[in-house]
Amino acid sequence: APVPYPDPLEPKREVCELNPNCDELADHIGFQEA
Repeated sequence: APVPYPDPLEPKREVCELNPNCDELADHIGFQEA
């Protein structure tokens, strides 16, 4: 879901979604907005 404010992590999040290891790490540290 889009965040209601400019998100400087958005490009990194998109890259992470293509990388299972990064995506899993992001889940743990709260990058994912689900």
